[in-house]
Amino acid sequence: MQAAQEDQQRRVRRTFRFAVPHRRSMPLDAEDADRLDLATTFPLVSPYTNGALLKPWTTEAEKYRVGVVHEFLSLTLEKRGLIHHIFEFKELGLTRHMYESLRKQNRAFYLAGTEMNWALFLRDAYDDNGVLKEKGPLVLFNEKLQRYSCMTKLDPGESMADVAGLDE
Repeated sequence: MQAAQEDQQRRVRRTFRFAVPHRRSMPLDAEDADRLDLATTFPLVSPYTNGALLKPWTTEAEKYRVGVVHEFLSLTLEKRGLIHHIFEFKELGLTRHMYESLRKQNRAFYLAGTEMNWALFLRDAYDDNGVLKEKGPLVLFNEKLQRYSCMTKLDPGESMADVAGLDE
C-alpha cells in the first residue's frame, strides 16, 4: 500500500513542473537532484485555499492557479473546457497570464485551438487515441444523441428508443 502511494505521489510530482532556472552543468548528486525536483514540481498549493492572499507573480500563486484549473476540469463530465469559459469565474482569481502557465504544464493539460479560443483537456482523463477513459451516463447519452442526429433514416424494425439508447 505504501509503495503504491509513493508511486502515485511521484507520478503527480512529474505531472506538474515549475522549473527553476539552473545550469545543466551544475554538479548535483542524487539526493540534491531529488531535493531540487521536489522544490520545483510539487506540492501544488491547494485550490481550496484563499488565492487572494498570495502575492500575484510568485511561484506559489502560479501553482495555486494551475491547481484551480486542474481541479475545475476534473469536476467536469468531459474533463475539458474552453479557456475563456473557465476564466469567467472571477472568484477563482485567474489572470490572462494563465495562458503561459498552462502552456508550461504540457504533462497535465492539452491545449487545442488559438490563444483566445483554447480548448483545455486533462491529459490523464484521455487515452492515447483522444477518447475519454471514464464516460459518465450523460456523456454516453450525448454521444448516442449525436449519432442519432447524424442518421438519415431508421433501419427496419428499429425504434427511436433503440437508437437513442433509452431502453438501457
